[in-house]
Amino acid sequence: MKGHNWGLCRKCKKIHIHATGYHITHSEEQKEKWRKYRRGENHPSWKGGKMLVDGYMYIYTPNHPNATKDGYIAEHRLVMEKQIGRNLLRKEVVHHIDGNKLNNKIDNLLLEESTGKHSVNHHVIRDSRGKFCCVSI
Repeated sequence: MKGHNWGLCRKCKKIHIHATGYHITHSEEQKEKWRKYRRGENHPSWKGGKMLVDGYMYIYTPNHPNATKDGYIAEHRLVMEKQIGRNLLRKEVVHHIDGNKLNNKIDNLLLEESTGKHSVNHHVIRDSRGKFCCVSI
């Protein structure tokens, strides 16, 4: 037919006739089934539930009350919560004593009440390249 194309749907693998530039839409039920299938381990970009963001390791923990909208929480916060036996408050800060954001061993972590108290543990200096960096006192 003129003005129409045949196309193989990548989702349902069925052949559809669609107007040029438009695709026939799937039902909400089909869309929801596809969304559930593509989550977590079934997603092609799945890397085991861990991701690195701004130097911090985040763990996929979708049921945690302080998780991001994508279901991740910083690993150092999970380690500290396990140590103290409760969920951290949002205002509480976990400080990496050696400055290595990936060293999440409990002996390298220090719990601070707030960001103000946390900043006392740092002073700002320039590194060898002249850039500002935080170094533990």
